[in-house]
Parts: sequence; structure tokens; C-alpha cells
Amino acid sequence: MLVPGGSPIAHHVHTHLAGSAAGIDLFGRSAAGLLDPDAATLVRDIQEELLDERRRLRRLADDLGVGEASLMTLAARAGERAARL
Repeated sequence: MLVPGGSPIAHHVHTHLAGSAAGIDLFGRSAAGLLDPDAATLVRDIQEELLDERRRLRRLADDLGVGEASLMTLAARAGERAARL
């Protein structure tokens, strides 16, 4: 099934791919900074769920023929990094 790149479905998939990339970065950084090992494990588990979701979203984007919106993902990841400040 081919969905045009500007369709609402493509936008939805692109938005979630970008958000998942930023979330993966955020949870990875957060887990590394936690002193409580149980809390760190929980945060790493959430990060792993996001990684799984991102893999599924990438497959869906490929199946729909829309790929990933690289600039949107880059902006989301840059925003996550800027929030560290």
C-alpha cells in the first residue's frame, strides 16, 4: 500500500518516529543518571519498549512507502538535547 508523503497517515507516522527517537535519547540519558538501580532498570525497560515501537514504526513507514522524515527526527532529537541545558 502506498500513501503519499504528505498524507495525514504519513504525518502521523513521521511524528511518532521523531518522538520515539527523542524519547529513546531521553530515557537512555535518564537511566544513566539514576543512582537507584531499580529505577534505572525501569527506565531502561521503557527505553527498550520505545526501541521496539520505533522498529515497528519504521517497518510501517516502509510498508506505506513514506520512509522517515529525517529533518523532523533531527529536530526532535535536537530539542531533547537542548532541553538538557
